[in-house]
Amino acid sequence: MLIFIKSFDLYEKIMLYIEKSNDFILLFSFVFIVVLAETLATIGVFLAAKGFIVLGIFFYILKIIVYIPSIDIFKRNKERLLKYKIIQIGLFIYEKIENNPLFLELKRKLKNFKYIILSLFKDYKIKFINFWRNLWKT
Repeated sequence: MLIFIKSFDLYEKIMLYIEKSNDFILLFSFVFIVVLAETLATIGVFLAAKGFIVLGIFFYILKIIVYIPSIDIFKRNKERLLKYKIIQIGLFIYEKIENNPLFLELKRKLKNFKYIILSLFKDYKIKFINFWRNLWKT
């Protein structure tokens, strides 16, 4: 997905503008995108809780798409962003969570759960694909 978004010429122009700008515009751009993405995720969760599952999933997918530029900004300008205490604290907390044994165990169990679910639906997936192939042949 990142490669697809980066392929747009406008995206690169905006990223270059942000890179060449002063530190406050860089920080504002980064924080604005992160806050926007988190807002979209929160809206998605509330919509899903209210019963609008498809709309909630749409907002959560939109959150992932909106997050991509913030990751790119951070990777390109890590040294400049780490001058700010709030970014240092956020990175510290993120790294603590990522290296927590409980988080690593949960991540492993969720991956195993994913494979179990996928194996349960494998037969249905094959039947569904065959159904659509046969439908288009006639």
